[in-house]
Amino acid sequence: MNTAPQRRKVYRSPNIVAFLVTGAVIGIILGAIVGASGDSGDYTDWSAIGYLAVVFGSLGALLGGVAAVLADWWAHR
Repeated sequence: MNTAPQRRKVYRSPNIVAFLVTGAVIGIILGAIVGASGDSGDYTDWSAIGYLAVVFGSLGALLGGVAAVLADWWAHR
């Protein structure tokens, strides 16, 4: 019984953690830039930078996760 080898399609999925971390780092950098460049009002400059870095980092991680899901969907088409 000699059968020929069958070809299979190789499936590669994106690394979701890399997308999340990259989005978070870009968001933290943008949050720090926005916090440092704007008027912080009643807050100290460092607390404004920290708050905006957390908010922008969270949004960046969320967008990175969406990009990872879309990339995974695109790979499965």
